[in-house]
Amino acid sequence: MNILIIESSTSSAKAMIYDTVEKKYSVENAFYPPMGDDLTLHDPMVVYEASLAVTRKLLRGRTDIDIIVLSGVWHSIGLFSQILDPVTPIMQWSNTKASDQAAALRSKPKLTREYYNLTGGYPNAIYPFFKLAFLKEEGYNISSYIPMGQATYNFYRLTGHIRVSRCMASGSGLVNITTGEYDSQLLEMINIDSSLLPEIVDNDYHAPLSARAAASLGLPTGIPVVPAMSDGALNQLGSGALREGQMTLSVGTSGALRVTSPKPQLHPDMSTWCYLGPKDWISGAATAGACNTVDWFKGLSMRPTTYDELEAGMDFAADTPVFLPFIFGERNPGWGDKRRGGFLGLKSNHDFKLNYQAVLEGVLFNLKQCYDALTKLNGEPERILISGGILNTSVWAQLAANVFGHTLTPCLVKQNSMMGAALWGSYLLDNTISLEDYEPPVGEEIVPQDEFADVVAQKYQRYLDAYSDNTNR
Repeated sequence: MNILIIESSTSSAKAMIYDTVEKKYSVENAFYPPMGDDLTLHDPMVVYEASLAVTRKLLRGRTDIDIIVLSGVWHSIGLFSQILDPVTPIMQWSNTKASDQAAALRSKPKLTREYYNLTGGYPNAIYPFFKLAFLKEEGYNISSYIPMGQATYNFYRLTGHIRVSRCMASGSGLVNITTGEYDSQLLEMINIDSSLLPEIVDNDYHAPLSARAAASLGLPTGIPVVPAMSDGALNQLGSGALREGQMTLSVGTSGALRVTSPKPQLHPDMSTWCYLGPKDWISGAATAGACNTVDWFKGLSMRPTTYDELEAGMDFAADTPVFLPFIFGERNPGWGDKRRGGFLGLKSNHDFKLNYQAVLEGVLFNLKQCYDALTKLNGEPERILISGGILNTSVWAQLAANVFGHTLTPCLVKQNSMMGAALWGSYLLDNTISLEDYEPPVGEEIVPQDEFADVVAQKYQRYLDAYSDNTNR
């Protein structure tokens, strides 16, 4: 049987066809056209059409599709009219315009703790709850519109139904993390009725492909379409990490660590998050900056240079400045959406290459903060599966093992989240399949280099001291 996966990620449209018998797949992807200068805003219709375009390119006239599974990103939101025309752009997770609204709630410690315990998320601009509060203060009568994220809009355009998976809804900041339903107390705070919000459905829900969407894709009408779970949750599935003791470390545009849990996990310091995954809960922590931060720094070079040039002869013990990697704000552990970064302790001998090394270290130290918080809550993992752009450079991957002080297992699935969607589709077609037993292809383990343990620990402590002094949150 053949499963079609359509994913609208943070920056690109992707499609995959997965053959459940041959266990083989093919992929197409394309970046979205920009919507002005603000890359945190998307035109929902442009994103949808881009997603259909890569799907048509992949299908090339094929019609032998048995089920369609969607994938998208947590935390996006936009307003739509009663006839489902876009009223605002889609605000991505990375959009921080709602930072003042989040800060207003954070100024009330009791309400902050209640919000975290209720939703699994700390008051932060990433959440649609605060984005809706921002839009309300901007003059939008949000009770007159239908709010939904990009993935929900995609499902509507494909099926005619406004539905959101329980997994996707759990990252909205509007949902009770224990029940998986909209919370009346939260909705009252921003004065919106649940009848205006997409209906929450179980992750195994599906609706038939509409005649209009089928014609656009060249597929038969009525193929089951499954609403999107988040690419983060599907990454956990596609990395073979639904079992306890398995941690994923994905370092792409941003960074994230996740573990699967049979119950909601709430950190005493509120420094991690918890949402619903495909079958259980996912306890995690994420950073706003990773490869995007490295790319930003490389772009500052006055002459063309390659990553290989910058990493040639890198000495992990070299004296480097401290780099706080909050060029795009902070997510975990401090949730400082207004926190800003930069270099500290610069010396005259710190050339471009040493500053580049400091950027790599700073990104990893922020992830190490997340790791420390997550393991305090969930215990040390048996295995850490690493994936993402970091694997394109053996130097940075080795540095990661040194920083974490833990052996890292490269997950060689190139499209973890879409593979997770393919596995979920396989499970829906045949629920005798054990998703927990899935083992992804892996590479040679990356073992920490003990000779650098002391210097890495010293650098990490310098980073933590600088982080504590950086109070612009």
